Amino acid sequence: MSTCVDRRVHAGGRSAASPLEAISIANRSSLSSYAKLKKRERLVRSDSDGAGRESAVAEEEESLLEQDVETLQQLILRISWAEQRRFAQQLSNYGLTVPQFFALVAIWRHGQECPIGQLANATMQCSATMTGIIDRLAERGLVERRRDASDRRQVLIRLTDRGLETLQRVREIRRQRVRQVMEHIDEADRREMLRLLRVYVEATELMEGKAAD
Repeated sequence: MSTCVDRRVHAGGRSAASPLEAISIANRSSLSSYAKLKKRERLVRSDSDGAGRESAVAEEEESLLEQDVETLQQLILRISWAEQRRFAQQLSNYGLTVPQFFALVAIWRHGQECPIGQLANATMQCSATMTGIIDRLAERGLVERRRDASDRRQVLIRLTDRGLETLQRVREIRRQRVRQVMEHIDEADRREMLRLLRVYVEATELMEGKAAD
């Protein structure tokens, strides 16, 4: 005698749901009813004094802001990772690391001999790390250092002609890389992108200024 599953049939000829299916259907129905009830309660509160409507709008704005924050973080990470990886590869052709490059940039921006302590602050490196960076740059003839005649404790750093030439070559490579990317963006989109980036930078600088105060 073959075994079979006992499936009870309703009057309409449809199979009855199994116990697990019935529980699932009941749960979905309960959740749906609960959601409708909560929505109705919000509408009642909103109609009664307007506070509910304002609260709902505030919640929606907060949700949109969180979504924008998450999207921006992801975009920044993607851009940073892609550009830093490519840039590190380009720098390796000149025997440079990213920290060494930014040290050269900081010295160049200073204009003259730069105190090593100020250089460390400008590149957000500790003094010991910056000393190691300068050691390697000096070994390659890209920078020179000397003691300050008025304060022997002070070490001054300057670019050599070779260092300046190397920096200019690398900066041109970076400029060409940005140009290649920008060529793939419509002019109107470029303008809007730059405008929004300026807005973001200004907001960041404003927050930093408030934090410093």
